[in-house]
Amino acid sequence: VAAADEFVLVTTPDVSAVQDVDRVLGILEAEGRTPPRLVINRIHPDLVKRREMMSPTQIINVLSIDVLGIVPEAEAVLVANSKGMPIAHEERSLAGRAYQNMARRLQGDDVPLIPVLEGRRGILERLGLRDPR
Repeated sequence: VAAADEFVLVTTPDVSAVQDVDRVLGILEAEGRTPPRLVINRIHPDLVKRREMMSPTQIINVLSIDVLGIVPEAEAVLVANSKGMPIAHEERSLAGRAYQNMARRLQGDDVPLIPVLEGRRGILERLGLRDPR
């Protein structure tokens, strides 16, 4: 910790993980460190919608911290991991793009967060023939 110029904290949407990050934030603040940025990993949109998992907004409100990135739970992560390949190389994967965008943000680029909670719309919704649920 003493040698670090910047900090990136990573959490999952589990209450205990968010509490752990909150404790680390307190330690960094007490040491007068530059405020870290947060990566929220393994967001599962269906669980968030059913309120069985904390949402990114809830986590951000609890921690009051700038977000570097939000990474959705994705099968592509498991596949890439088993192949020994970084998920960031999987450009068609939402998780891969989330990691690519985080790298760009670390370099100073202004890149919007990927809306991971927006589900896929059906053809009728895309054509404006049916209202989204």
